[in-house]
Amino acid sequence: MHVPGQGAHHFLFTRWLHRKAGAGCGFAPAEADVLWANALILAASARFGPSSAEWTGYLELLGRLQSEGKLDGKVGAALGTESVAVSFSTVILQLGLIAVPPVSDAARAVTHGRQIATVARALKECLG
Repeated sequence: MHVPGQGAHHFLFTRWLHRKAGAGCGFAPAEADVLWANALILAASARFGPSSAEWTGYLELLGRLQSEGKLDGKVGAALGTESVAVSFSTVILQLGLIAVPPVSDAARAVTHGRQIATVARALKECLG
């Protein structure tokens, strides 16, 4: 979904969904997608928290990129049930991402997305 006026990180999300649509569930963005993005939004159902096997490879990739300094200046946010969002928020902080606090109310998801976009855009403008 494209929201007019949002930054490039939002286009990554739509591009990623479009490109991977036939791949089925449980896929992760490639390293190039992560490097291109201004914001990383980690979302999962209650069954697939950060300790699940489905997230292992992607979180290892993010850990490697963090150790190489390639996540510096990126915004991170978590979506999901309250417990999953809190777990992913911890991962976001461990990765050194600039955290946008999660929301627990699904009705506020659009507002949350706009907050993430605003923070990422402002940070990109400041860092030039």
